[in-house]
Amino acid sequence: MLSASTPSWVRDSSTLVPAEPDRYLTLASMLRSAAMDWRERIVSDPAICHGKPTLKGTRVLVSVVLSHLAHGDRVEAIIEQFPSLSEDDVRAVIAFAAQAAPDDLPAPSPRVAGAGR
Repeated sequence: MLSASTPSWVRDSSTLVPAEPDRYLTLASMLRSAAMDWRERIVSDPAICHGKPTLKGTRVLVSVVLSHLAHGDRVEAIIEQFPSLSEDDVRAVIAFAAQAAPDDLPAPSPRVAGAGR
């Protein structure tokens, strides 16, 4: 079921775009700053949150921001809930996750001939 904050999409030539583009910060706009180095905004200090990655100068865990994004929260809502964060902080979280994902994803298991039949 779609939540009220989930954008509806319309076809614009061959691509899908949000029906209300001004209301949503799209992933494409967030990734425009892909050159951004997330290391400027994300730190891991054993003395803060047991060394889990946090946004610099805060105790806001990267995993918490990712969880909000995964549940469909808008960037504006995340910033409202965590006023110490900026849009660039959320972009850094996405860049961090994008870089970390290939390392965390398991390699596919080779298929054995005749298995599963």
